[in-house]
Amino acid sequence: MKTVIALFFLLPLSLEARTWTDINGRKIEADMVKPDGDQVVVSMGGKEINIPRSKLSKEDLVFVDGWKPPELTLGGVVIVKGGKANVIERDYSPEVLKIIKTDKIGFTDSRAPNASKDPIEGETKLKLGMVVPADFDPLKAPNVMIVVGAVNIPNDQVAGNFRLINTFAKHCTDLGWVCITVDSNSGTASNFISYAEAIGLMEKEWRGMARARYAAGGHSGGSKGCWGPVTWLIKNKKPVIGVFMAGCNQLFVADYRKQLSAPAAPYHDIKAYFSNGTSDNIAPISSVDKVEKYLKAMGIHNIRRETFDGGHAMHPEHIDDALKWFAETK
Repeated sequence: MKTVIALFFLLPLSLEARTWTDINGRKIEADMVKPDGDQVVVSMGGKEINIPRSKLSKEDLVFVDGWKPPELTLGGVVIVKGGKANVIERDYSPEVLKIIKTDKIGFTDSRAPNASKDPIEGETKLKLGMVVPADFDPLKAPNVMIVVGAVNIPNDQVAGNFRLINTFAKHCTDLGWVCITVDSNSGTASNFISYAEAIGLMEKEWRGMARARYAAGGHSGGSKGCWGPVTWLIKNKKPVIGVFMAGCNQLFVADYRKQLSAPAAPYHDIKAYFSNGTSDNIAPISSVDKVEKYLKAMGIHNIRRETFDGGHAMHPEHIDDALKWFAETK
């Protein structure tokens, strides 16, 4: 009991949280998580705390007894948990829209996937695709997988990365990961600033996202292109724990680093997972040898290479394997 009483003295206040009062009039601010028998679970600073009902004021007990879990929303959209692909579409902020119209720092390397030397006509909104686990808690820090697709034909550009979200969705949610795709209303976004809009929205409304860890992945051109958002994350001091590369035969990490002036050191902690078919003629094993050498030259040495019987395709079991491996990162 002494520990619980001490909490009402020592825990720092958190903004926007509910004020709780114990039977002696002492107060803390914390978020309601759930009732749990003769205790109440609250969250403060990302940590869950159990408080005995017997220590709470009458007003708190009335609140607890009438409490219902709130709907999960983001940007005014109700987010359905447990594997459904949700879409949040909203206008870019004026600051971001100005950058998109005037700044070509983005997928500007003509050799890179998603290449676009000019802003896309009519690109005015963020289109954020999202899948969250059934037990997702916006107050807790999640692992987040960013899915990136190749742009080989105009239809790929228009469909954007969202077209691939279901390829990763179940693998992510079964393992407790959030899965996202970042696009614009015109399809694949032309500028990395779209990630600032997406992640900024999540961090503003879901406090746990401020401590999220990220991975990115894709197949073929998407495995090359996913190093773009990874570089943006590194530039903006977001922790990146892994990159999943299926059918990868070439990389442009140095180009992305140059575009965004990203520091080198954070790359050294990234886990890099290769998935390749033994009969893949587009990304043969010999090309993976070159890509691995390229990564090692950048200081990335935590590398796994896995193969499967098949050609230039995605191997679902390797997605699970990679996510589990990434999540082991301390």
